[in-house]
Amino acid sequence: MSEKVKTEKEEVPHGVMEGKELTSHTVAYYFEDYYGETPIFITLNAEDGALLYGISSSGYLDLT
Repeated sequence: MSEKVKTEKEEVPHGVMEGKELTSHTVAYYFEDYYGETPIFITLNAEDGALLYGISSSGYLDLT
């Protein structure tokens, strides 16, 4: 498994904070499975570390 972190100011596209503009950290995890390397993206509020949303190849993840 490997991971990368990206920090940016964005309008939140999904979840409770949808539509608000925040600075966020997005962590991309890549892991090997039967079909190859699969990414999972988790986005956090950079100011307080609150979980904003997650996304995978199957769509947005319900992380609540």
